[in-house]
Amino acid sequence: SKQASKQASKQASKQASKISIIIPAYNCETTIERCILGITKGTYNNIEVIVVDNGSEDSTKEIANKLADKDDRIIVIHQNNQGPAGSRDTGLKNATGDYIAYCDSDDWFEPDCLESLMDFLTRYNADIAVCRSQIPGKIIDYNPFEVQVWDKDGAIDAFLEHKKLNGVLWNKLIRRELFDGIEFDKTLWYWEDLAVVWKIMKRVNRVVRFNEAKYNFYVHPESMCAKKYSPNRIYSSLKVWNK
Repeated sequence: SKQASKQASKQASKQASKISIIIPAYNCETTIERCILGITKGTYNNIEVIVVDNGSEDSTKEIANKLADKDDRIIVIHQNNQGPAGSRDTGLKNATGDYIAYCDSDDWFEPDCLESLMDFLTRYNADIAVCRSQIPGKIIDYNPFEVQVWDKDGAIDAFLEHKKLNGVLWNKLIRRELFDGIEFDKTLWYWEDLAVVWKIMKRVNRVVRFNEAKYNFYVHPESMCAKKYSPNRIYSSLKVWNK
């Protein structure tokens, strides 16, 4: 039927676009395999997974290398520890996709995460698609059918309000061109992604956010975001928000 043909054409168009998913990895031997396989076993196949091993001292690099040997869509880059900004930047510079997504090494995507992001981005002709994230086991009452669309001014307002549209990279699918000429600030060890998202927001024409939880966020008890006090966190926060 005409409707089936139209749907097939739309699906083929979406699948033709390549997505680069960048995973900064440091001493994450217990979670890196779950993170990578959550992407490669997903419903969107035209991908490259760039794992940036940021000087890990455990078996992270061996696990990543082993998975890469079995799937040529996985690329592993080893470098000295350059902090989270350095690993994000390295991944971006080596990405060849039409769109960019990030996933932290202790988190994971729902199987249809990338497909859903691409579907909303295409449907609303947006530069960025944003999904809801969730902490597994934490129950929150929300409307999964809510969809919001902003033009540039609206996106900047929503970003500065920092509720529906925040500064993390890991729940977003972003057109590659929006990153042109942008580098991560390697002096930042926290909110380095916020500084980049701010620059990107000033370039967008349209942003769409849908309220389905497609990204699983794990709060490691030793991570910087879980600590009540961290000099690095305070320094980075003040520096970024001042900018």
